[in-house]
Amino acid sequence: MKTDAPTSVVNSRNGFFLCALVVAFGWRALPAPAAPPPFPHPVIMEVLFNVPMGPDGDANQDGVRDATGDEFIELMNHHNRPINLAGYVLTDRHEEGPRQMRFEFPDVELAPGAIAVVFNGHRAAIPGPIGTSDAAPDRGNDRFGGALVFSMEIASRARALANAADALILRAPDGRAVEVVFWGSPDPAPPADAMRTSEVPSRVRGSVQRLTPDGDLIPHDQIDGALFSPGVIPRPAPQSPDTLESRESRSGRESRVAIPADHPEEAPPRREE
Repeated sequence: MKTDAPTSVVNSRNGFFLCALVVAFGWRALPAPAAPPPFPHPVIMEVLFNVPMGPDGDANQDGVRDATGDEFIELMNHHNRPINLAGYVLTDRHEEGPRQMRFEFPDVELAPGAIAVVFNGHRAAIPGPIGTSDAAPDRGNDRFGGALVFSMEIASRARALANAADALILRAPDGRAVEVVFWGSPDPAPPADAMRTSEVPSRVRGSVQRLTPDGDLIPHDQIDGALFSPGVIPRPAPQSPDTLESRESRSGRESRVAIPADHPEEAPPRREE
């Protein structure tokens, strides 16, 4: 399935990252990604819809890999002002009903550059402060880079993102589609009038991740070797022998803040030392 979406010029930092990935992994040239949603909407930064097998798939850190419960979506406030997520809704491709995966945010403010992570939560005991649709967590979760972490508390294993073909839809409180991320040929098809639509490969080993709010969603393991990083924006593994550093030591070091420094309206990024 093809979608038409407005495009924007890639900023210099994001262009450098993508060029490095092309050189390192032999990727074909890609069109410029579409502009991120405008204020006051958040941006989808990472999606895990195909949970890796075995212990490596324990994305929610509860000690158990669950093909449904470990799925997650990561959102970020890429603006230089706080936003409120109350009434924003995440769903899969299904219409409202017993088969639909759905999460509606409670009243919660997301600071500039801050991240919210929403786990499916099926049979999960996620560590740290966890919010639900009823109430936000009282603080960030240090296990996930200080992000605000939520659980959908899904009761049925069937209410999950399908591996082969599905769509993740972020809707504003007024019902408008803010972002769509899809893979394969989902049926029913996602809305065609979203502010931004991104197609990603269905056969991925781990999550898909943006390096910057206006970047493409790319396979996480091709960025830094890690399978996912809920709450943390990864740093691409170095390619130069002069700056070579193990992927293990770099994975997860980048702060959850990833607002492009050269964006005229946004604050510069911060990094954890």
